[in-house]
Order: sequence, then C-alpha cells, then structure tokens
Amino acid sequence: MNIVFLHEPSQLDPGELDAAQAVGWRPATSLLDVQKGDLVYARHYAWPWERRLDADVARLGATLLNDGFAYRYAADPSRWAEDLRGLTPDTWVDFAQLPDDTAFIVKGSSADKGAWERMYAPTKAAAIQLRSLLQRDTGMRAQTLVARRYVPLERLGDGLGGCPVSTEFRVFVLDREVVGRGFYWPPEDCTVRDPPPASEIPADFLREALARVHPRLRFYALDVARTAAGDWIVIEVNDGQRSGLSEVRACELYPAMDRVLRRRGA
Repeated sequence: MNIVFLHEPSQLDPGELDAAQAVGWRPATSLLDVQKGDLVYARHYAWPWERRLDADVARLGATLLNDGFAYRYAADPSRWAEDLRGLTPDTWVDFAQLPDDTAFIVKGSSADKGAWERMYAPTKAAAIQLRSLLQRDTGMRAQTLVARRYVPLERLGDGLGGCPVSTEFRVFVLDREVVGRGFYWPPEDCTVRDPPPASEIPADFLREALARVHPRLRFYALDVARTAAGDWIVIEVNDGQRSGLSEVRACELYPAMDRVLRRRGA
C-alpha cells in the first residue's frame, strides 16, 4: 500500500514532513505526483476546493483518506452536533429559534479563538448581530454559521485575543482509534505553563464520543474540555487533515496513523 502525503508546505506544523517520510509516506505537493492505487492524505490541501480534489483523485484511480462527504460533515457543526447530542452544547442553525436565557458561541467550520469578540455573544440579539458581521467576511460566507450554547469551561489562564484558556485537549482519531492526544493550547498562544495531561479525559466519555461520530469521517480531531461544573463536553469535530497538531507530537502521531492504516489495509 502506497500512502501519499499530499501537502501545502507553508501550512505544516514543525516536524510533520520528516515524520511522514520516516514512516514511508511519499511526499507530494501536486496531484501530478499521485498514482493509481495510492491512498492520499491531503494535509492542508483540500480547502476550499474539496469537491474538485475529490473528483480529481478519483479520476486518477486513487483514494482520499477523508473523502468529500467526510470533509463536509466535519465542516458543518450542525451535522456532527446532532450526532453528539448530549455530549456537546446545544446547536442552532436558525437564529430565530435561539432561547433568550443563555449566551452563545457563534462559529462556522471553526471558531476564531484569537478574537473572542468574534465568537462570543452574551445574548440572542448579540448572536444575531455577530452572525451578520461574520457573513460579511469572505472567508466565512460559504460556511454554515451556527450558534452554540455557551458553557463555561474550567479556566486555566488567558489566550490570544482575550479568549479564556481552559482544560481542553485535542484528540486525533483514525478509524475510531485514538492515534494522538495532547493539550489544545500551544505555549506561545496562552499563559499556561504547566498544562494538565491528556490522560485526564475520561475513557467512557471518549469511547462514547468516538462511537457517535459518522464512520465516513475516518480521520478527525476531536476537541474536548472540562466544564466549570466538572463535566466533559465535545467542543469541536474537525477534519484531521486540516487540524493543527496543538501539543500532539508529529513524531508520535504519524507512526500511530501508519500502524492503523497498514493493519486495516487502508
């Protein structure tokens, strides 16, 4: 089985290319390097042309690790939030249906955690106003914007743009197996210098979350956090091909991914 590391070089985290090559993945920066029968890991390569990439790879006789359906599922919070109901905050697409008794996080396929005022809305009216502001942003216009019930998290410090830093972790999952986990916030983005270990995530909670995410999303980043009340919730589901590594080490992630793929025959 040949695995192609199709990537955008400027977007890689430190050590990624070396880690991918070390496990035998063939590096590529163009579809011209993709061959029939390849499994293509499109690292920071699909957006915003995921439908075209899906079709082009299929025409070449190759297979994407995350196909177009998987990409769109991860990019639409209303879809995975429904599958994770009860494990993740309530989510609304129709802002007219928002309740009056809560604050909200307004987001598309991801939240701008570097600018708290562009994601947090204390009231329904503020959420509607924030949605209108985000819709004028060319980068957000094509995304499905949702409002999610704001749930206070266990706060550890401060981050970029005034965003509170919480007990939050990024968990990478491939074919429903955990292949990497680490503290969500890189040290350069926050004031926390002694973050808690990812082993604090309850196994039962994580097992249920993994079982609920649609199986066609093969590789994804599951962001989970502990609330101020001590409960655990899912913050986001992201296409793993587009997700930053946070505090997950590339030299550990890629060997774990490779073992799962080769054991399953891709």
